Amino acid sequence: AYANHCQCELGEYFVKRDDSILPDLVSKFREKQGEREKYYYVTLHVGSGKDRWHGRKYDDWQEVINNLKNYYPDLLVVQVGAEDDMKLENIDVDMRNRTSIHQMVSVIENAKLHIGIDSFPAHICAATNTPAVIIYGCSYASITRPWYKDNDNAKYVLLESERLSGCSGRACFKDRCAKNPDGNGPINEISPKE
Repeated sequence: AYANHCQCELGEYFVKRDDSILPDLVSKFREKQGEREKYYYVTLHVGSGKDRWHGRKYDDWQEVINNLKNYYPDLLVVQVGAEDDMKLENIDVDMRNRTSIHQMVSVIENAKLHIGIDSFPAHICAATNTPAVIIYGCSYASITRPWYKDNDNAKYVLLESERLSGCSGRACFKDRCAKNPDGNGPINEISPKE
């Protein structure tokens, strides 16, 4: 992230993978959809833990999932993250707090798409060349976005609000302040249909 801000060149990513979780994931997919040659899934990461980083708390995740399921009924959704991240309905496989970091790398790397907030899983996408849609709340994409080695061929969408509420003109990591008493203003300016 800071490589983008400092405009410096980084070397290759070193990412350790642990594929031991993948057979269990396929088993869960089989339970949902029956035997198939291939299963297509997206990973979803919605938070940075309960009551932390209110500036990253997006209120419309459930609508995003419902829209995905309506448009792509056969698409499987795998939620990754910490145990205290918000649990969503209509998720096919809940892997919150059920993977090591190395297993999560394998799960995200094998996904067709990752959707989430500006957090560690977003950076895994860059390291594994997984297409991503990342939502920014308290930070600026221009500063903290995932660093892709081959940016010309990378597939990602970075969404951030116009910062009509909360701090504008700078990143703000405060949970609450006079300009943003609820602590999650700017991220919720983004429509779920975007």
